[in-house]
Amino acid sequence: MRIQVRYEKHFITFELSVDEIRNWLDIAFIPDDTEEKFRVRAQALVDERYNRPEYNVMHKQERHKGFIEPVKDENGEEIGEFELRIRDVRDSSIFFKDEIDREKAAGYEAVEGFVYAVLKPDVAELFMDVDINCIPINEKAASMINRDEFEMEEEYQKAVARMANNITQKLKRAKQKLKKNISKASDYGICYGYQVGGQNSSNKN
Repeated sequence: MRIQVRYEKHFITFELSVDEIRNWLDIAFIPDDTEEKFRVRAQALVDERYNRPEYNVMHKQERHKGFIEPVKDENGEEIGEFELRIRDVRDSSIFFKDEIDREKAAGYEAVEGFVYAVLKPDVAELFMDVDINCIPINEKAASMINRDEFEMEEEYQKAVARMANNITQKLKRAKQKLKKNISKASDYGICYGYQVGGQNSSNKN
């Protein structure tokens, strides 16, 4: 059954068995449950634990109100400027934005390095664009075809559809290869998040 987990601004869908969901969420399959009822309860629990947006409307409007203090000079005199107090701000991550951005960049580079080590360059590029950067498959397919080579729009759309299907098949094989190497993810500094790591492989897609 399919469960959606939020990662930053996107949702990733996982195909999990009942036992996998039970072990992950510590949720019981009650007697009158159908698989769909169980999935809905499991998804609600995932939403509560993992899928809450980083900011809701109230958070955006209220997070800075009343949480400032005057800046003082070396003599203790107030100089007419104010700064936020980290202990009072609801979302303290605003104080660590640069550090958070650096960590995200480092994580992305680690994933990219691993993907290109395991897969052929053209397949690695497809994986990064579609699965990591969330470019729609049809959009990626269209970018790989020269529209000017087709007289009819219908012919062009068929070519895009064929290319999209080709990309889908390549990505299926790529994901299988990445899964086989997932135990080596730490070699590339991947310890959380994407979890698609591994080492160089002589048998590349």
